[in-house]
Amino acid sequence: LRREQVEKRNRAEALAFQAERQLREVALDYGMQFAARSRQRIEMLIRELRDSLERDDERGIDRVGVDLQDALYDLNREVSIYTSESEDDDFFGSVRRSISGDDRKRRERYDDYDSRIDRRSSDRVNYNRPTRPNRYYQSDDWNDDDDWL
Repeated sequence: LRREQVEKRNRAEALAFQAERQLREVALDYGMQFAARSRQRIEMLIRELRDSLERDDERGIDRVGVDLQDALYDLNREVSIYTSESEDDDFFGSVRRSISGDDRKRRERYDDYDSRIDRRSSDRVNYNRPTRPNRYYQSDDWNDDDDWL
């Protein structure tokens, strides 16, 4: 039981440090005004988590830890939406996506469509069209008696 409590405290402290580091990175990369509400909420949750750790409040640690993880997820989502919108307009962003393969999702729809068309046409047999036998494999065009050599 004691070991579980220590592990829970360690996870909570690591989560608080991770949240602080992520807030610093977002502030440095996108400015202090970017996602201000999310950042304020995360800062408040970090303080609550540290208070719960000081008071040894197990329920508080669990509750605030889950809320903090959700808030970090929301912040990451805002960052990814912002970066995807800004890279869509950027020439180098589109080149970077095509080189790294990030545009694969956009191409899969067309690749899937093309493969369905090919599969249908190759699997389908038209019984109304007369066929002629392919005797290419039977023809022996190999002449060992070439005089010009």
